[in-house]
Amino acid sequence: MKPNNNRGILVVILLLALIILSAVLIGGKGRKNTAPAPAGKASTGNTSASVSPVTEKTTVTEKAATGSSEINTAATENVSEDTSQDTEAQESATGWKKDGDSWVYVNEDGSLSTEDRSGRLPTIDKYLGCSHLAGWMTEHFDDYRNTNFVPMTDFTDTPEMLLRNYKEYGDESSMNCTGFVAHLLKSAGGNLDLVSYMGLKGQYANADNYKRLATQGYVQYYAFDSVDEFLQSGKGRKGDILYLEPDWNRANADCHIGIFWGDTSSDNKMWNQNWNIKNDVTTIVMDDPVEKLYLFPINGY
Repeated sequence: MKPNNNRGILVVILLLALIILSAVLIGGKGRKNTAPAPAGKASTGNTSASVSPVTEKTTVTEKAATGSSEINTAATENVSEDTSQDTEAQESATGWKKDGDSWVYVNEDGSLSTEDRSGRLPTIDKYLGCSHLAGWMTEHFDDYRNTNFVPMTDFTDTPEMLLRNYKEYGDESSMNCTGFVAHLLKSAGGNLDLVSYMGLKGQYANADNYKRLATQGYVQYYAFDSVDEFLQSGKGRKGDILYLEPDWNRANADCHIGIFWGDTSSDNKMWNQNWNIKNDVTTIVMDDPVEKLYLFPINGY
């Protein structure tokens, strides 16, 4: 064999050796890069077909999460709608509501009252000069709760002692039923001298003087033969004044006065100063059977 041929064979052998060595090195590198990542670390190897199911699974999970999110969003929107409706219902609840500097009355159907209560005679709040009486009562309800009851007979000559509410006097508070109503009227700017002018003892702390305002033609009123008749009449509005008259032929008969506090005209609630419960909201009741009920409407504007 010639020397040149030997060199050619040697070159071929070397090339084959290089190819085999390269293949071995490349194969080893590939196996190293596809080895599983240590716990707690992400693999930095090339993404292979073996991770495709994981990717697809993740996508399905994301879709499920998205669907759940959509459902939750829809539920949230429904809750928001319900909350909005509840808020609207609360805002349109029957009773006196603030409208700028004035107070307006919301009817049972949520509409604003357009009823003109001025009539031929003034309402009692207009007559006494306390046009914001409804507002005062609404905003200061908690000033009166738990006020001590004291009968008028103890202070017929000094009725001011019956106008001491719980907020100002605490345990030293003292009101009879009429003193409570008088305090509301006075606090809202009312002139109680117009009540005292009716002439009976106890002045503005005597409920019969308020009845005289009505029956002698000074202010508006409605008369009913029973509490049930009043509740069925549709005339009452929260904040109106109620005078309950007993059968005066009964021994030790006594009248009662307070504020109609029903959320609707048929709601049997009265905010009053009562000897056995102090100051609170009760049903429309007094110790003696009610022979007559007088309603004094208020405007409140």
